[in-house]
Amino acid sequence: MKAFIFSLLFLVSHSTPPEHHSGVPVFEPVAFGSSKVPTLEGKWEMIPAVYVCPNAPVSRVRVERAMNIWKRQGFETAGPFMNSTIPACLKGTYSFGNIVIDLNGQNFPDQPHAKAAATWTYFDKATHEVLGARIEIKEKWADKERVLEHEFGHAFGWKHYARRYHLMHPVHDIGGWDMTGLRNKR
Repeated sequence: MKAFIFSLLFLVSHSTPPEHHSGVPVFEPVAFGSSKVPTLEGKWEMIPAVYVCPNAPVSRVRVERAMNIWKRQGFETAGPFMNSTIPACLKGTYSFGNIVIDLNGQNFPDQPHAKAAATWTYFDKATHEVLGARIEIKEKWADKERVLEHEFGHAFGWKHYARRYHLMHPVHDIGGWDMTGLRNKR
């Protein structure tokens, strides 16, 4: 019986979501493991620069505050470079070696649940090196406490961590300022 349950759990946790005939996932399964510490998917080998696009609904002070929270955890960044017109801002893409912050765009993943912000973190699959990140944030959430800090966590490679009051908790109202396990171990 244990082998059957384990096999079933493995199948559920490692299967891909069903797709509509258009190839778009119907849902995105979210699983919370029993890990005692947060999981780091990848690491930056270089110090990323932070570029803030002209449409981004965040101020310099807000971005610097979020950057400083992570600096105290050992994650260095350069900038922020405000009102940037780098190609990633103009095209809505990512930029190698950089963290780009922009207003949410047309491809913003607001389904199946409404989101305050989203981060796309690009990794080298072989080395797990973080190559770049793009943070998109909704205007009404731009000044909300912990939203940008949480998204910087994803930009640095951290996954969601379902511990009450933790910065990387996937549900904003259950999260908090607990940063246990988020120290950079360079």
